[in-house]
Amino acid sequence: MTDYKYLVDTYNEVRGDSYLEQIPKKVFGTDAMNEIKEKNQQDYKLLVEKLEFLSVKNKLSKEDYSMLYDILVDKSDDFNKSHKGMVSESIRENLRKFLKGDIKTDILNILYDSSNGIDKFDDLFRLFLKKTSFFSKNFKSLTIYDTVVYLAYFNNVKPNKVYLHTGTLDGVRTLIPKFTAPEEDYTITKEQIKQNNQDLYTAIVDLEYYKLEDFFCLAKDGEVNMHDRCLQAAKGAC
Repeated sequence: MTDYKYLVDTYNEVRGDSYLEQIPKKVFGTDAMNEIKEKNQQDYKLLVEKLEFLSVKNKLSKEDYSMLYDILVDKSDDFNKSHKGMVSESIRENLRKFLKGDIKTDILNILYDSSNGIDKFDDLFRLFLKKTSFFSKNFKSLTIYDTVVYLAYFNNVKPNKVYLHTGTLDGVRTLIPKFTAPEEDYTITKEQIKQNNQDLYTAIVDLEYYKLEDFFCLAKDGEVNMHDRCLQAAKGAC
C-alpha cells in the first residue's frame, strides 16, 4: 500500500521552493538585472529599477505588466531550462517572437478582465491551445503549461486545477489508476482526487494546485526514487 503521507512529506521537505517560487530569483537575480540594464540602458533603466522591488504581492498596472512581459519573454530561457531544453534554440526563438506578437494583447486582456476571476489561468491555457497552427508543430502541452505559469506569475494568477501532461499524467495514473480524464478537459481537481482516492486526498489537500502538478510528476514511480527525484528537481535538474 502506498504511503501517501511519506510522498507528500518527502516533497515538502526535499523539494523546498517549487519552481514557481524560483521565478523571481531566476528573472531578477543580480546577474539578470545587470544584463537587462546593460542591454537596455536607455529604455529600461528606470522601469527595471522599479520592477526589481515588485512581487506578486503588488498587482502591477497594465502598463507596467506590459513592459515586464517583454522582459520576461526575453528572459524566458532562464526559467525551467530543463523543460525548454527539450526543443532547439531556433524553436525557442520562434516562441519568443510569437509571444511578442498578437497573442500579447490577448494575454493582457485576459489578465485584466475582472469578470473571469479564478479562471484566468485556464483562460490563458485555452488561449494557447487555440493557437494550434503554431504550437502543434513545435510544442507539447508541457511547454504551453510552463509558459503560462511563467507569464502569469507576476500577476498572481495560478492554476485552480491540475493539468495532466507528460510526467504529471504518469503520476496520476500511478496514484489514481482508476481515474480517467475527459478528453475535452484533460485536468483533475482535488474533488475528483477525493472521489477516487480518499487517502491520497487527505495527504495532498493542503498542496496548492501548482505544487500538486509538480508533486504528481515527481511521484510517478510511487515511493520508488521519490527522494532522489525531489532532490534533482530542487537543484533544477528535473
